[in-house]
Amino acid sequence: RAFGAQSGTPILFSESLVAGRAAPGLNGTFAPADALDRLLQGSGLEAVKGQGQAVIIRKRTDAPEPVVPPARPPREEAPAETLPDSSRAKADPGTLRIDTVTVTGTSLRGIAPESSPLQIYSREDILGSGVTTTEQFIRTLPQNFGGGSTEFTSQGLPTDGNSQRNSTYGSGANLRGLGSGATLTLLNGNRVAPTSTIGDFVDLSMIPVSALERIDVLSDGASSIYGGDAVAGVINLVLRDDFDGAETGLRYGTVTDGDMEEVRFSQTLGKNWAGGNIIGTYEYMDRDALGLSDRPDIAAPTLLNGGPINVIDAFDLLPQQTRHSLVLSGRQALGDRLEIASTALYSDRKVESSSVGIANTTSVAKSWIESESLSATFSADYMLRPDWSLTLDGTYSRIRNDNVQQIILPAVATPSEAKTESSLWSVGLLTRGDLFALPGGTIHAALGGQFRREDFALRQVGMSPLRDGTRDISAVFAELLIPLVGTENRIPGIDRLELNLSGRIDDYSDFGSTANPKAGLLWVPVDRLKLRGSYSTSFAPPTLGQSGANDRAVGVLPYDFIRNILAIPLPDPSLAGVNYMITIGTAPDLEP
Repeated sequence: RAFGAQSGTPILFSESLVAGRAAPGLNGTFAPADALDRLLQGSGLEAVKGQGQAVIIRKRTDAPEPVVPPARPPREEAPAETLPDSSRAKADPGTLRIDTVTVTGTSLRGIAPESSPLQIYSREDILGSGVTTTEQFIRTLPQNFGGGSTEFTSQGLPTDGNSQRNSTYGSGANLRGLGSGATLTLLNGNRVAPTSTIGDFVDLSMIPVSALERIDVLSDGASSIYGGDAVAGVINLVLRDDFDGAETGLRYGTVTDGDMEEVRFSQTLGKNWAGGNIIGTYEYMDRDALGLSDRPDIAAPTLLNGGPINVIDAFDLLPQQTRHSLVLSGRQALGDRLEIASTALYSDRKVESSSVGIANTTSVAKSWIESESLSATFSADYMLRPDWSLTLDGTYSRIRNDNVQQIILPAVATPSEAKTESSLWSVGLLTRGDLFALPGGTIHAALGGQFRREDFALRQVGMSPLRDGTRDISAVFAELLIPLVGTENRIPGIDRLELNLSGRIDDYSDFGSTANPKAGLLWVPVDRLKLRGSYSTSFAPPTLGQSGANDRAVGVLPYDFIRNILAIPLPDPSLAGVNYMITIGTAPDLEP
């Protein structure tokens, strides 16, 4: 930093890369490039030129790679300057540039305010854990509560009809145990269309683990940055976007008790060239079902209420599923100031599960579910000047689910089928950079706006009418990072002091506006001791499945299902064995 200040050269480096290193003293008059080479001599680091006047400090490309992967739990990172990742560092030095680095929990460019806890799990952490899928890794995180919407809990409890909304066997993150709907899950910093019969969580099982570069976990409210749903925190799944070569992966796993086997195959191809790159990943995953009969300590022979339906014995603890996923990503620099980038993800997952034991002879105790998702993003990043940029981005995401339970005698009973479709598209404009210098450092700022449209539809055979809903969301937001005390003006007891301010106003077409501020403070009294705190407000808007436009559905359900599955008291117990007409509805007046 001292060299950059004296020479007027922007220096970018990772805090973890230089931790514990000290440059030797240097006296005399040198050209900037010569001085930097002398300072880095013997350190295992090198300097390479980026865009404009910027210089990137990275590990020498001829240095040996570490043999032992990083240990978990991962480091807690919030660097003052952020580098492109290690895969980019291996590219041809002639094609290096300053990448648009996505930092979770902030709109600032390449800077992570440290007033909120941000955990970064690298690709080595993820693959080294031995997991097969993304949701398996999320389940291992201490911040995540496993009692939310997962393939384990898709059936729900016999006494809780609302918990059965996860009929697609999807898996959602659940930070701090506040519910999957209170955790915002992002893909490359962008929203993803939610799943379930009310559209309340993002299905992690549709994200191929082979395509991940890292996973960021922000366990703090972040509605001042991202808007709704970021109450318990944010999980950002960052895809690989720069790789040169070919990589093949194969994993096989089984259980010590039972017949379940799982296989994952992946193939990644990538190519870098001057000013651009393209990378593609295909992943195939297949897993057999794990029945409750293979886990006697979990299986239960009868219901406590003595009803004729056994909702336990016929369950699969884990359903059989097969998934195909394809990810394509590319970027290209157009001159010295403009860079465009795009990413697309497609997944198709088929699930077969033994569900509820049936008390009649018309239904088959099997469900077949197919989920198809598509997400695509585009961005154009223009450097207005070396320290200020303008970014235009667009996102489209959609997920379709089809859940079928066949009937033995269709002439006397209607097959059970439910179809849901959830989609969103958004466009945003963001400008960010450096304002001016204070004695403690440079003030960083960001200002932007966004428009988003969300759609949701549910159609279930035997229920009428179609439940659907649409809403528009407009938002404006701003953020400041103010270094009050830094290297140049530190005093005893205050080695570093930073203030982070952010705010966002969201206007929803269905329930109105909401404003959410956040203030965070970082205090470093001495080296290696950090104290931080923050105040913020966050909100979780009602889902379109809870407050859709068509808010009433009428259907007919048998007595056994109402009593034993929904656990709803009958209006007249003497009318046992008859069918009941029920009304199921949403609440259009719901607010956050």
